[in-house]
Amino acid sequence: MGRAIIFNIDQSEEGHMSKVILINELIAFYPEKNLLMNTKHAEKKQILGRPSSRCLEILLEEPGAIVSHQLLYESAWNNS
Repeated sequence: MGRAIIFNIDQSEEGHMSKVILINELIAFYPEKNLLMNTKHAEKKQILGRPSSRCLEILLEEPGAIVSHQLLYESAWNNS
């Protein structure tokens, strides 16, 4: 099973912290930007749709947990 490391980084002059999730040390996921980026080749990136990004974030935050359809739907589509 893969591993996800969640951390916050300061990305602005105002001190705003942004969440970054490192997936298997190969992919950086920036939920606020809906962005997946290859950590070794920064030019290789993929913008996700907001619902897809939110679902991925929820699943990565609770590795191995069973996440209900209801929670995914409410989090991703009702709050888009």
